[in-house]
Amino acid sequence: MPPYLSGRGTQGALGQTPGDRNTYGHGLSPATVVGRIRPEALSELLRDHADEYVLLDVREPDEREVARIEPSIHIPMNDVAHRLSEIPKDRKLVVYCHHGTRSMMVAAYLEGAGYPAPTNLEGGIDAWSQRVDRSVPRYS
Repeated sequence: MPPYLSGRGTQGALGQTPGDRNTYGHGLSPATVVGRIRPEALSELLRDHADEYVLLDVREPDEREVARIEPSIHIPMNDVAHRLSEIPKDRKLVVYCHHGTRSMMVAAYLEGAGYPAPTNLEGGIDAWSQRVDRSVPRYS
């Protein structure tokens, strides 16, 4: 089992050192479940209520150079814990990555850090590219 799920090892997936109760950072349990949103549903919400949402891209810089959803904030997954002040708490937060795995971990972390109901983009930017905006390049 990976250290970020088991609580063993020196650092979790977000650069945090596990606590003595198998938690990370702000008391987040690895079992935390976060909300998910389909790309089509997010597209509709952004079309009608864009000012209520903020998208957080947690991919690496080289991935963002290839494809992105705009507007969005870019903070690579391993930097999130040290850059929380850059993520607004007063808007609905949707986190995305390439396929949705990293963003799910970050959304769970952010929920434990006090962000109200962060949501994971199901299938990540790859699903967005296939189902919402084909002009966003796909990559492997």
